Amino acid sequence: MASQIAEVRLKPFVILAIMDAQRESFLSEHKLQEIIKRLEDMSLTCALQHFSTVYVDEIESACKTVLGIVNLGLMLESNSDLDKAKILVLQRDIMDFFITGWQKIQGLEKINPEFKAVYHNFSLEANESINSLKLYLDLQDDYLQRTAMIRLNRLFVTQYYPTMDDEFLDLSNNDSNAFLDIPTGASSTVIIKLLLGTLLEPKGKLSKQELLSFVKLAFENSRGELQKLIYNNGNILSFKEKLPEDLKKSFQECLVAFIDYQKFPIDEIYNMKKANPNYSVKAIAFTLTGTVVDIQECVGADLASELSSKELKFLNLDDDIILE
Repeated sequence: MASQIAEVRLKPFVILAIMDAQRESFLSEHKLQEIIKRLEDMSLTCALQHFSTVYVDEIESACKTVLGIVNLGLMLESNSDLDKAKILVLQRDIMDFFITGWQKIQGLEKINPEFKAVYHNFSLEANESINSLKLYLDLQDDYLQRTAMIRLNRLFVTQYYPTMDDEFLDLSNNDSNAFLDIPTGASSTVIIKLLLGTLLEPKGKLSKQELLSFVKLAFENSRGELQKLIYNNGNILSFKEKLPEDLKKSFQECLVAFIDYQKFPIDEIYNMKKANPNYSVKAIAFTLTGTVVDIQECVGADLASELSSKELKFLNLDDDIILE
């Protein structure tokens, strides 16, 4: 109800609470001026610590950030109940709501040290009706899933991809963003092996047969059917049981997210199949040999040798060059 009211009146929740409290004579002029002064002081402190007091736009950014954090804190303290919020604004120091909001935002950063300056997400203008609490909950879900995916990336490449460079596997390097690119080619390969039940033999890159089997799987199943398969596949369920308890909870959701990620070859397979209905499984498998999926070097030439002359011409390939 509160968020619906805010959307209609196009004001942040905290400003609506202050306006309503003032209109209904809950809030005295003295208390209002106290709130305004406190917000100004907090904005200046925020500018000094996180922005700059030299440039006007930086000070404005600090003001918007403070407003957003206070908005979040009041929504949390009042359970998004505008009537309760009006009373809290009267009874409490406005800084209390900033502290509540700030602690929650700091909690988001603690989910993973790589998430920095999360407070920027909560910047709010006086004529915006963004639901800060919903934003917080959405970010929390997103950060938890990203953290789980990063951990899965590490697990996949360290345990099931022995050919990965030592530099890539240097998890102690805090400046490395290697595991933020989700999924890596190695992780995509491990997931394909997991779906096919070939994860352990052998470790590392995809074989020609694994690639063909995967493309065939995508040919025969829609995206939705592949997602259902993730929740029912025996190989995946067995793998899940070996994971740490905290990773078990989000494992299958992470795999679905991997499939939805734009660099995963599922989209490429579906798009090629749609645009070129005459392509065979082998023709599409060949076109994937240069993508994010990690494939043995011989697979491209090997597959090209099996394509018909019509397919080679349709793909604009020179047979002699491919087979060099």
